[in-house]
Order: sequence, then structure tokens, then C-alpha cells
Amino acid sequence: IYPLRRLPPDPSGWFKAGVWPALAEKIPFIIVSGGTAWFNSWAKMSQSGYVSPTMQPGPVAGAAVLFAAKFLFPVQLEPEYRFPSGGPGPHGWPAWADLAAVVGAGAALWHFRKKCPAALAAGAQYFLVLIPPFLLARPGVVLAYDRYPCLGYAAFGALAAGGLARVWGAPGGRRLKYLLGVLVLGTGWVLAGLTRDELRGWRDSVTLWTKHLEANPRAFIARNNLGATLFEQGRKDEAYYFFLQEVALHPGEAIVQRNVKLAGQEFGPRGPDMAVVSNNQGADLFREGRLRESLWRLGAAVSYSPKMARAHLNLGLVFTTMGERERARRHLERALKLDPGLTEARGVLEGIKTPVP
Repeated sequence: IYPLRRLPPDPSGWFKAGVWPALAEKIPFIIVSGGTAWFNSWAKMSQSGYVSPTMQPGPVAGAAVLFAAKFLFPVQLEPEYRFPSGGPGPHGWPAWADLAAVVGAGAALWHFRKKCPAALAAGAQYFLVLIPPFLLARPGVVLAYDRYPCLGYAAFGALAAGGLARVWGAPGGRRLKYLLGVLVLGTGWVLAGLTRDELRGWRDSVTLWTKHLEANPRAFIARNNLGATLFEQGRKDEAYYFFLQEVALHPGEAIVQRNVKLAGQEFGPRGPDMAVVSNNQGADLFREGRLRESLWRLGAAVSYSPKMARAHLNLGLVFTTMGERERARRHLERALKLDPGLTEARGVLEGIKTPVP
């Protein structure tokens, strides 16, 4: 129902006969919003580790600022964000800066409520949607996910649609409508491109957490999850490498210490094989089409282990893709010399030796 009818400013008149329909149409929204907030709060407190939740306004404000910025500028997105209780916020500035920003935005919306009541309603819905996951939380780090603000974003969408409808209906002739149409189509085109690029990072767990680390190299959950995924796939040298990195960055995290201990039992004192780690990373980059970065990692693999046939094969594949046939030939021949059973190297080498018409 859009737009909802306005209620009188005096609450004492809301239950009069002529006003009751305007109040009644809002009751389903109140029930759904209140029920959702109660259920989320109950679920939060019922979880293990949330027996004694604490009120944490800092993460709520941080989430409101962060997700509003991501809505307006949807770039460098991450699957999860960390909100420490107190201390620096997710943006690197103190948590009180987020609180000040939220209070300032709320004051501005309230000040202009008569001129633009829809903006106040949209802001209130957006903020209330974010309260349950953050306000009641255990002390320490609070994790946030991009799915949390989706219902709040719906309010922004309705507000934008209403604004476009008002501008479209305003007197201004065809030129204004053409300009508005171009603006809408251009924005949709840009957002479609951003969505396409974002979806590429979700095709598998390794790609997802690798992309997350590129956006935020200090992301705790991303590096931990990447290590766990690689360990499950049998790529244990890489997993151990990432767990060791995580211990250096976050030595106090119990889950990281546990993972390093479990992975260390596989290797003993020798540690991860960096040639294997670099080769696998180079192969992943090659599959993503990032050829220059792949060359750098594969070159590191060869420097760690000059007799690693698989690394020479991968270098040959990269140089073949780049059109550098002579350099590809040298690495493929080296791979076959080290491991005559590499049939893939033999097939690519025969293709390189075939004259180009």
C-alpha cells in the first residue's frame, strides 16, 4: 500500500471513527516489524554464547553507516564485516564517529519531516531493521553480513521510486523525461555490470574468500574460511600457510590457534611447502584470467623448487595464452623432461610447434 494515509499529529485523535481506517492499515506493518524484531532478539539470546547479551549501540551505528555507504556506492563488497565493541569502528575511525553520523542524520530527517515525511519513514525502517542483529550481542567482535539490511534497503527503493514518479509527473516537457529516462537506464546499466562482477566472486568458496581478502587483507573470517576450504579440498600446504598468516595477524583468536594446531599435525616441524602453495595460487589466478599475477606466483613456485614439473607446465600454459610461444615451449619441454608422464604438456607443446598459417 503506497502511499499510506497520514495520521493526525495528535495521537489522542487516532482512534476516532474517521481516523481509524488510516490507523488500521498500519497495524499489519507494526505486527510484522514488531514480531520480526522480537523473534530476532529471542533467537540471538537463545544461541550458545549469548546467554548474557549486552547493549552495544556502537555496532548498530557502525552497521547503519557502513550499509548505507554500500547501498550508495556498491563497490569493494565483502561477505562479512567485523564490528569491535568499543574502540575503532569498521571504517578505522572511533565508534563514536558512527554514532555521531547516525544522530546527525536522524536529526536532519526529523527536522525536514514535514517537507519530506517519506524520508523519515524510510530512515526509521532502515535503522530498525538493523537493530536486532547488533544491539543485543555478546561482548567482543560482532559479525555482520550483507543480508542484514535487505529489508531496510526496500525502504530506500520505495523512496527512490516515489521521487522518480514525482519528477516524472512534474511539468517540464519531454526533454526532462528523456533526461530522466537516460539517467535511470544508465544507472541500471552500471548496477548490472557491478552485479555481474560481484557474482563472479561467488562461484565457489575459494574464489569468494580470495576476493574477500583482496578487498580486505586483514579479514579474519575470510582467511580462516579460505584455509579451512583448502584443507577440505586436500590443498593442505596452502591451508597451513593461511593459518600461519592468520596467527600472525590475530594471535588471540581461539579458532585460528585450533586450526594451526590441527594443520601442524599434518606437517610436523617442516611447515608448508611454499612451492606447492605458490603453484596452486598461480593456477587459481590463471583460471580467473589474471595472467600477470599468475606469472608472478608461478615464478615464485619455480624459484622455491626449480624441478617442480607442474609449475613449469602451468607457466607454459600461461605463456601460451599470452601468445609468447618460445617462452611457453621452453617451460613445457622442461616440464616433460622432469616428468615425461605429463600428457597435457605434450599436447600443448605439439600445438605450439604446429606452424601458424
